[in-house]
Amino acid sequence: MIRVMNIISLAFRMVLYYWKSYILITLQIAAGAFVIYSSLTIYYSIESRYKEMQDEVHALTWNIVAQSTDDSDSPPITYEQLLQLKNSYTEAMFPLHFVYPVHYPNQDNELVEAYFIYASDDYMKLMIQSDETFETSQHVYMGAEIKQFMENNGDLLKLLPDTPAYRIIDESLDIGEEAHYSIIPITNVSNHKSNSFEISIHFGETDKKALSENIVLLPLKAVYEHHMPNIEMALRLPVRVDPTVPGEEATILIMQVVSQLFSWNSAYSYNVSTQLQQFLLKMTGVKDTAVIVSVIAIVCLILVILGLTGLIHLLFNRRKQGLSILIAMGARRQDLWVSMVLESMYPALLGVGIGVLGGYYYLPRYVQLEQIEISPTAIGMFFTVAGCLLPVFLSSSTLLLRIYNMKPIKILSRE
Repeated sequence: MIRVMNIISLAFRMVLYYWKSYILITLQIAAGAFVIYSSLTIYYSIESRYKEMQDEVHALTWNIVAQSTDDSDSPPITYEQLLQLKNSYTEAMFPLHFVYPVHYPNQDNELVEAYFIYASDDYMKLMIQSDETFETSQHVYMGAEIKQFMENNGDLLKLLPDTPAYRIIDESLDIGEEAHYSIIPITNVSNHKSNSFEISIHFGETDKKALSENIVLLPLKAVYEHHMPNIEMALRLPVRVDPTVPGEEATILIMQVVSQLFSWNSAYSYNVSTQLQQFLLKMTGVKDTAVIVSVIAIVCLILVILGLTGLIHLLFNRRKQGLSILIAMGARRQDLWVSMVLESMYPALLGVGIGVLGGYYYLPRYVQLEQIEISPTAIGMFFTVAGCLLPVFLSSSTLLLRIYNMKPIKILSRE
């Protein structure tokens, strides 16, 4: 125990004696530790935000928007193509739907807004948690108010010019002369009570309408049979990816769907919605920032390693004669080696402490990154301390070899 205390005391006295030499290396290590710790903290904060953004990919529904580039008689996506997408990308939902708003006067002669929604199975499942096969069914869900208007006004209701009129005949919704759909009250669409939840009218927008007596839900396939949807309908193909798919793979999947749509219908251009484009740009910016700060941390770590390594061997070269005398007088070589390693660790520890504490105080108060919360992390402190002390241990092995290979008599005779 006394021997250990003597070694520690000797190393400490040497640091105090050569404090002018050590002050610069301490400041260098403090600066390096500050930058390394700051870079690691920012990196882990960015990584945490990046993971959150990947989770947001699953929490949101993304839109693929179709725009016409040439005259085409075919729709941006056919019902058969939708089925192919569902079969090819089983890890995604495609809640395709077409919305036709209509306005009609009620009994008080007030203008009322109603919605005819041609809904796919995925749309029904996503919005109202219904597992029924609806998109090819022969029934519709209709609110009582819009139903009463249609019963009283015959064939006055048309969704688009030059399209079949919508009539109610014998408790059945007739579209044209051939399509007949049985009517089920809108309140029976799910186990939920009417008006207890909302149906999104446009994905990607904040406009939502509560399930009401002025909504009609129709099978998706019917819209292709009666209206042949074209670009005038402002097609948006919603895509929602399963949460089990990693965030990056989810974005790749969306791009693959865009490519597939274009290969089917070259008369249209398909682009992800502005919301998704902005989101992907943010993800890219976050990743680029993380790469930059990690490179900065590596460069600073290299500088610290070079500085400490150079210091240790510089001290050895300066003390060859003194070390030779001590060895010749019977001092243990391993004790001298431990003493020099400890001597270099004292300023290293002081510098690391100053740098880490400085970063811990400075970062949350003065560094602001858009949408990223900078929070100190224990893992950042650990890697900073380990990185800055690493050169001490790396150099200690070579220093040990140099001390054990010393020939005191030969060195002293030269002097």
